[in-house]
Amino acid sequence: MTVTQQMDPNVALLATGAQMFPDQPGTVVAARAEVLKKNPDAIKALVKAHVRAVDMIAKDPAASAKLVNNYLGKGLMEPATLEAAFKGPGSKFVADPHKVVPAVEKMMAYTKEIGSASETVPVAEAFDFSFYDAVAK
Repeated sequence: MTVTQQMDPNVALLATGAQMFPDQPGTVVAARAEVLKKNPDAIKALVKAHVRAVDMIAKDPAASAKLVNNYLGKGLMEPATLEAAFKGPGSKFVADPHKVVPAVEKMMAYTKEIGSASETVPVAEAFDFSFYDAVAK
């Protein structure tokens, strides 16, 4: 949305994703069960880095934008654009998986209701909170 609005200032945001589906889960850190079992230290380090990144985006979006641009964006967009996106209405980064459980349950129920999923999975089976809980101590 940030890029689109920068390209055309006449573009208007009618509703954010959060307005259409409150507290919707967006991006998550995911790994297959076999990876969790074989590489628990690496997963713990990944989760720790994720927690630090979410904290940094909240506290210093400008510095975060420069890092993201250097390591992920490879110059595809200006750091100012990334910073604007981090501050925009569509960005609400959350590291704590416990906080998205109710929204995930609602999202799963909705996808089943509209027919894009044939069944739902209990959240206890969809998330392994142990890595976050170990890092958050």
